[in-house]
Amino acid sequence: MNLKHECAIKYGSESQLPKLPSDASLFQKLCRRFHKLTIVSPVSPQCKRFFRSNAAIAFERKRHAQSNHLYIIHPFSIFRTYWELWMMVIFCVVLIVYPIESAFEFDNIPDLQDLSLLVTILDFICILDIILTFLTGYGISSTKEVVLDPGKIARNYLVGMHFYLDLLSSLPIELFHYCFQNMFSNDTWRAVSTVELLKIFRFRTFIVYMRRSADMWQVNVLVYLTIRYTTILFLVIHWTACLHYAIPNIILILTGHLDEKSWIILSGINKLESHFDRYVRCVFRACCYLLCINHGVHEVFATEDIFLGIITFIVGYLFLSLLLVLSLQIVSSVLSAETKYQEIINQVTEYMGYKQLPLNMQKRLISYYEYRFQKSYFREDVISATLSERLRREINVYCYRRLVDSVSIFKDMPQHIVVDIVNSLKAEIFLPNDIIVKAGTIGECMYFLASGTVCVVTPTGKEVCHLYDGAYFGEIALLMKDQKRIANVIAIEICEVYRLDRKNFKTCFVNNTELYKKIEKIAQERREKTLILEELHKKYILALEQTSVWNFPLD
Repeated sequence: MNLKHECAIKYGSESQLPKLPSDASLFQKLCRRFHKLTIVSPVSPQCKRFFRSNAAIAFERKRHAQSNHLYIIHPFSIFRTYWELWMMVIFCVVLIVYPIESAFEFDNIPDLQDLSLLVTILDFICILDIILTFLTGYGISSTKEVVLDPGKIARNYLVGMHFYLDLLSSLPIELFHYCFQNMFSNDTWRAVSTVELLKIFRFRTFIVYMRRSADMWQVNVLVYLTIRYTTILFLVIHWTACLHYAIPNIILILTGHLDEKSWIILSGINKLESHFDRYVRCVFRACCYLLCINHGVHEVFATEDIFLGIITFIVGYLFLSLLLVLSLQIVSSVLSAETKYQEIINQVTEYMGYKQLPLNMQKRLISYYEYRFQKSYFREDVISATLSERLRREINVYCYRRLVDSVSIFKDMPQHIVVDIVNSLKAEIFLPNDIIVKAGTIGECMYFLASGTVCVVTPTGKEVCHLYDGAYFGEIALLMKDQKRIANVIAIEICEVYRLDRKNFKTCFVNNTELYKKIEKIAQERREKTLILEELHKKYILALEQTSVWNFPLD
């Protein structure tokens, strides 16, 4: 039984933060609101995995609230969670807009001038993300400690290459161009603007934020992986297309001339007026190179095109190989149960062939496996062994709920007895014509019929009745000491039954006197009915034998 506990312990940030004075100003109230958003919160999925208990989260709240670093943003705060979701969208726009703006700005296309303002705004948002990184703590997984000291945070960020790559990729080149455009020539500014292509290094941060956002919104793993690799595929094609157009133009600016056999001149792409048409042509070329095919692409003559083609071929091969491996991994993980089942069936087929089993036995064996595993193989014993005793009991009660609802004697039982019985049951499967209970043997268990149909037959062959889903049988031998089975129980179709052994039967039923007497009464009635039918059938058989003797023809 589960009890709902309304906990009186407060884990909210209000109980940990310093109290505001009654005459607090608007600025103080805003700071208070900001601190609520930046302190650790159990809403963050990373928070639960990192601290693993509400007590640890409460302690971390208290430590942050009472420290001198209240202005530091906790990495597992609500603010940081939603900021990463926002930056994931920003980086997605950045990774799409910047290569287009960097590649096609050489053509002085009027439509692209409108991107300058957007690019400048994106640059400042990226710079703001760098500033917030300096103000955000970081966790150490080995010690389960969150560092909130600003000096350590700065050193941790500055030690690696991430800060410098983030800074170079966030420089507002468009703003510098607007402010100092008279100091340098346009060609110089165009060469400098290629620094914006370093935005590709923000791809790592984009993937990290995407994964954390998927955790936040509890996105299905298969859905997340599909979105992730589809996005990566799109960005690889997009960046390759833009680079194939940008590299020759960069060489033109740096050297002052362009090889007449360059693909840009041979294809006539530089003569197209629409930048959309140019982009489509570039995407087509990128797809051809990434897939290592030559579908209408001009032969390569220029040196820069050859080197660019080699690099693209290598990237295409590596990326497609990685994508294929990951796709197979996803499919195998999704279909692992079905695949393992097919492997088992193949082994069973080989085993039957080796043993030269008859066709009828082979069909019965395959029917057993199909019914037992429902075409999905899994190691139930291994899975169950990793669970706690309490969790196993709860799962059993849930899985056997249909049986509990259908068996009549369970309806009047106390809940704790039902739970004990359910956790004592052992599942068995019987095929058509299997003898579940044999007359004349000592009974050591009783059975509950979960699904299927069985026939109760006396030792002489008199059919007593049929039992269906929710029935139980075999209890007579357990109620009466040294009592042998008085009837055969035969499976008419594939039957799923649950066995309750004598030891567990005594534990579950004997202590409940009223229930025990009820079952005993039902068992006695069944016994008397079966014995009467058996006696009548014996007399009928004897009469038939005597009749056959008197009517036996004489020579």
